[in-house]
Parts: sequence; structure tokens; C-alpha cells
Amino acid sequence: MYHKSSSSSHSPSSSSLVPDSASQKHIEDTYAKMRGEVKSVAHAYKMAFGEDYLKNQEKEIEEYRREQHL
Repeated sequence: MYHKSSSSSHSPSSSSLVPDSASQKHIEDTYAKMRGEVKSVAHAYKMAFGEDYLKNQEKEIEEYRREQHL
């Protein structure tokens, strides 16, 4: 039996795969909010530890790796 013909009565239109404009806007807002939170976390690190915190971390990691290779 070919079952596809029986399910064709409720065949989903291709547009159902594309979010409507309202949910598309919601998705974009959610991503924008997430990006904003990531930026604010990075900003909080800079405020708390100073601008060079991440650079210092990288230097410490490099030194640690060098010590491990000796």
C-alpha cells in the first residue's frame, strides 16, 4: 500500500515551514536579546577585571603550556 495518498488530505503547505512574520520578529528579538546579554557579560568582565583581563588570561595560558612542554 502507498500511504502517502491517504495523508495527502492534510498535506502541510510549504509555507508552514517558514515562520510567519510575527514569529519571525519574535525569533529576531530573542536573538538580539541574547546578543545583548553576551555583550553585557563581556562588558561586566571588563568593568570587574579591567580591559586587559582576557589578554592576561591568554598570557597565563601560554605560560602554563610552555611549562607543561618542559
